[in-house]
Amino acid sequence: MTHRKAKDAAKRALRRGRLARGFGALLVPLLLGGFALVCDVAPLSVAAFVVAASVLVLGAHLRGNPSGDSSLAGSLAGVVPFGSGIVAPNLGHVCAAEYCYEFCLGLCAVGGFSAGFLLGRYARRAALGVEGVLGALLLAAAGGALGCGCVGLTGVGVMLAGLVPGFLAGGRGRRALSTV
Repeated sequence: MTHRKAKDAAKRALRRGRLARGFGALLVPLLLGGFALVCDVAPLSVAAFVVAASVLVLGAHLRGNPSGDSSLAGSLAGVVPFGSGIVAPNLGHVCAAEYCYEFCLGLCAVGGFSAGFLLGRYARRAALGVEGVLGALLLAAAGGALGCGCVGLTGVGVMLAGLVPGFLAGGRGRRALSTV
């Protein structure tokens, strides 16, 4: 075997390993999508989320670390706002116009802030680059939008509005941005 063939074989093995890790990281978005279907989220929204998350996760893993690891962190952080939006209607509050907005929008904002805070802490420890941070924030935002979409675009907007300040607070302001 020549040096070039050995080098090509090593690259293929590296890509296969990265893809295997990527498929493992896809478990979280697939579980979120399945749970969303059970909770009567629109199937088209779920399909869009699963396709977008799959592309982001597998693309990040093919790029390598820390991008691949950040995709798992983003998926896990997206569970927080997703859960707050999905669980809210089942907490016994009245889901009528004003009342829903008071309660559900607050939960979506808190969920977005919490997800951002978790990602800020992770980004600070893992010293993620711009690509890793943006990928993680996109995945968290997509998961949160799937859950907070029950309140409409306002719920998604409030969740997104909480994501960035949470990220800055979790990474302790400028230090979070210095890793980017």
